[in-house]
Amino acid sequence: MLTVKQVAEQLNLTAQLVYQLIQAGKIPVHRFGNGRGTIRISREDLDQFIESCRHVASPRDVPKVTRSPRQPPLKHIRL
Repeated sequence: MLTVKQVAEQLNLTAQLVYQLIQAGKIPVHRFGNGRGTIRISREDLDQFIESCRHVASPRDVPKVTRSPRQPPLKHIRL
């Protein structure tokens, strides 16, 4: 089981963003203790979250790079 801080370090995120992902229901957690308790995240749940974030770009997602036509040299500048 991982702490929020450990998850934030592994994902290179802030702890605040990890808490937001937890609140949004994107990362499942286990709470231990009384009241709000201590939050722990299982390795399996973290792996599933990471996999759900995977995005494979399709050709239509990648913008087509167009090159501008070559501009003629400026006549008023002498080199």
